Amino acid sequence: AGQLLAVLSAGAYGAVQAGTYNTRLLVPEVMVHGDDYAVVRPRQTYDELIGLDQLASWQ
Repeated sequence: AGQLLAVLSAGAYGAVQAGTYNTRLLVPEVMVHGDDYAVVRPRQTYDELIGLDQLASWQ
């Protein structure tokens, strides 16, 4: 089985301040309640990140 790491407080490194500067993908977010957990924001893919870019209308 995999290992888990819980970060209870990340300050500016949490999801609210997260960014994709230098094409860094956003990490998944997991909600935990007792022994239960759910992925509430899945890991972003490079295709999803690059898919947000558009060419200017004059190109």
